[in-house]
Amino acid sequence: MRLIVILNGAKQKVKRFNLTWYGSLASAFDLDVRTTHYAGHAEELANKAAEENPDGILAAGGDGTLSQVVNGLMKSNHKIPVGIVPLGTGNDFAKLNRLINPAKLIAAIKNGGVATDVGCIVHGADQKRFYINVASLGMGPDVVKRLENDSRWLGPDLTYLKSTIKSFFGYRPESLTIEWNDRDWSGSIRSVAVANGKTFGSGLTVAPEAEANDGRLNLFVAGDVPLMQFLYFLGKIKRGKKVHHHKALYAEAERVCIRSGEEVWIEADGELVGKTPAAFTVLPGGIKFFR
Repeated sequence: MRLIVILNGAKQKVKRFNLTWYGSLASAFDLDVRTTHYAGHAEELANKAAEENPDGILAAGGDGTLSQVVNGLMKSNHKIPVGIVPLGTGNDFAKLNRLINPAKLIAAIKNGGVATDVGCIVHGADQKRFYINVASLGMGPDVVKRLENDSRWLGPDLTYLKSTIKSFFGYRPESLTIEWNDRDWSGSIRSVAVANGKTFGSGLTVAPEAEANDGRLNLFVAGDVPLMQFLYFLGKIKRGKKVHHHKALYAEAERVCIRSGEEVWIEADGELVGKTPAAFTVLPGGIKFFR
């Protein structure tokens, strides 16, 4: 099998890939490694790689690298199976699919790509962005901005927790109207997630019932709550539990529309993608994934 690897060019990620992953993967497959050099480069590389019709494309990096590779493939005319070599801070979709070491990834690749749903966001002037794990509004985009300038020496869980607590005090709750399945909800929010996978933010389980091949999106809303109530929310979702509270909402939908009287940022798979208004839909089996 010939695999093209799109490797995040950050120095530490290149080092980890070469030390931990390259040898095992190269012994099992014909590898062609291509390194990114600037923001958005992974999407370009994946789009061009798809034209070569390889047996698969691996995103070697974090959730953001995977997001770019997925977008590059979805915008091509070739349906190439995709997988992930988890080198990032969160690696939520990789952990969800237990792709935590070379042996498990090699086994998944040999088993072949599995039809997997893809989320799609249409925002602004009909701009389209695809995602495979979770898109969020509220504190999620604020945490993404903070992580861009934050040291990762604490490890993924504590790094995300630190940025999340800082975001609580720095983020001003925004008012949204959310529509789905002939229902609607309006109010001030701390966080909204429109999920294809179960977790984001290094293990925050915002969609415990989500399945990435059920043709549905899972909606989670956390309203504007004080700090102690928010910490209770965090504790519950970190343990994979649902939050039972009048300012927490869970729902399933094939389409979610979100609007606001102001422009509210949206992040998807750890990358800022645009602002409201936005419509979120699901493409059932939109991509084949090694998982």
